[in-house]
Order: sequence, then C-alpha cells, then structure tokens
Amino acid sequence: MTLKAYQIEAGYSGELDVDRILHEIEFPRDTKILKNITLQINPLYTFQIDTLILTPTRAIILEIKKYSGTIQFDEAGGKTIKISNDGFVEKFDCVIHQLIRAKEGLRRWMELRNFNIHIDEILVMANQKTNLDSIPETVHMMYGKQLPRYISELPELNSSLSAQEIKSLASQIMKSQVTWNQTPLCVKYEINPMLLRNGVLCHSCNEVMYRTQGRKWHCAQCGKYGDHEVAHSLHDWFLLIKPTISNKECMDFLLLKSKFAASTTLRKSSLKRIGNPPASIYILNYKRDI
Repeated sequence: MTLKAYQIEAGYSGELDVDRILHEIEFPRDTKILKNITLQINPLYTFQIDTLILTPTRAIILEIKKYSGTIQFDEAGGKTIKISNDGFVEKFDCVIHQLIRAKEGLRRWMELRNFNIHIDEILVMANQKTNLDSIPETVHMMYGKQLPRYISELPELNSSLSAQEIKSLASQIMKSQVTWNQTPLCVKYEINPMLLRNGVLCHSCNEVMYRTQGRKWHCAQCGKYGDHEVAHSLHDWFLLIKPTISNKECMDFLLLKSKFAASTTLRKSSLKRIGNPPASIYILNYKRDI
C-alpha cells in the first residue's frame, strides 16, 4: 500500500471510529448528525466539516484525525507536523487553522439564513496512541474516547432551536452542499482499483458481510448485523473509483449475486438515477432530504 493510500484509509477509519463513539452519547431529542459537509459562502470561500452535530442549543463541529506517531502543532508557521515512530517527518496544512476557518464559515453561513446558535469546535484524535507534544490553546482537542464525557458536560445555554428549526437548518445545509467534483482517489493517487477489497464490509472488523434470509447483512466474523453498510460501501465507490455507477459495476463491487439484486439495491439507495434501464447510471444525490 502506498503512503497516500494509507493516509486515505487511516482518515476514513478514524471517522468510523468516532461514529461508533457518538452512539454512546445520549444527545437531546431532535439532534441531527451530519457527515462530510461542504458549504460555500462565496465562489472563493468554501469550507468543509467532517461531522456536524446540531442540538437545540448548539452546533458542534468535529474535525477528526487519525494520526500515528507524535504530533506537533505549529500555528505560527501554519503547519501540523507528524513524526513517525521511525523518525520520518511529514508536514500538513495546520488542522487548527482549518477548524477555526470551518467554524467561522459555519457562523457566517447560518447568519446569512437567520440562524443564531452557539458553535463549539473540537479537534478529535481518533487514535488513542497518538502522542501530542502540546495541547492547542485556540481550539478544544481531545481523544475520541473523551467525547462522551466532554459533550455530556457542556453547559446549558439559554438560546434554543425548536425541533422544526433544527430540521429546517439540517435540510438547508444538505441542500446547499457544493456539488462533489473531487477526483476519485484511485485516479488521484494512481491506485489500481483491482487492489481494493470488494463486498459490503463490516465497519467493526472490515470483513465481508453476507445477506441473510431476512434480508439483513450479517458479519460472520464478529456477529454484527448491518444497517448502513451498503450505503457506506456505495459511497466508497464514488470516493475511490468514479463519479457514476452502473448496475453491473454495483453487482461486481458489492459482490451481489445478480443484476436484479444490484438494481434493487440502487433503487433503494439515496442515489440519483440518470437515464432509463438498461442504460441507467447513478450518481450521488446532494439534494436529498433529512
């Protein structure tokens, strides 16, 4: 596996780790959790959010990183520095600056639409073994397993959104997302798609899941039954391989037994269909409702 491919896999698995931790938190009723948000203030100001939690009293932005080795934050120089266990040094754009920029972008975006809600930002280290040279002073930072306690102990606020306002805000965010035009990662980093593992993969142990007679997906390795693994696997296709998927490609990628099974899977997904059978293709639908 190339270094870039490893970074992609680590980042994605970090988000999955935090997703599982979020299920431990008892959020207020009507809370919405949105993933992989890309919004635009103007043609020259676009910002991204890994995970956005909307509660009646606050919005919480999570910037999720799964680093290994030792991490240093050089805010003055605009860099985050990662030193591997064997001494290899890598420098990235400052994740603290990215998080602050996302928070300001969200504040301005909501202000333009007359939403006034407190915003908290958290830099989340998904790898519990990450060594930190220092703790940033300008943003909140913690390991993933600290999230449940931290979020549950956030102070009560006077300002509040109604259930309808939360739903409206979440819906407007999803409908306003910038159209996805990212180069597929296999193309960008010259990774042969044939090296990828096909199938509906379990988020707990990464083994291939199989469909049971009750039409549920089951992992024989860890015993988990899947709810959203098919949708996640389809999104992996768009992230990694290409911006469209056909019936045949779906069947091969998910290891389905027939074109009929692939057709049913695609029709039940949130993807947008273009064209009529048998020449239909599907694309990501960023205008889906909440």
